[in-house]
Amino acid sequence: MIYISGKITNNPYYCEDFQKAENWLKLCGKEVVNPAKLEEIYPNKNYKFYMLLAVKLLEQCDEIYVLKNYKTSIGAKAELALAKALKIKIHFENKQWKLKNQMKAEE
Repeated sequence: MIYISGKITNNPYYCEDFQKAENWLKLCGKEVVNPAKLEEIYPNKNYKFYMLLAVKLLEQCDEIYVLKNYKTSIGAKAELALAKALKIKIHFENKQWKLKNQMKAEE
């Protein structure tokens, strides 16, 4: 499974950003965990609730896909640091072509 990480807080386009990434990753044949959809499942919770749930979801994944806007997000930077600590394979959005070529090589 691959977890999407990026800026949600103060990002009016986060739903679109994460959905675009989810669509791309599914085209690459990945099973996707999209934390931007957590609010649909658990509405009106606080930031801490969502971050703790995100950590639990991330630790179940073997890959993380980091959106370009992660550098301005405390939560996304924390997810990236956790992924590094857990030795989860990291992909960055600006290197999509590399992920697609890697997927072809694995077939």
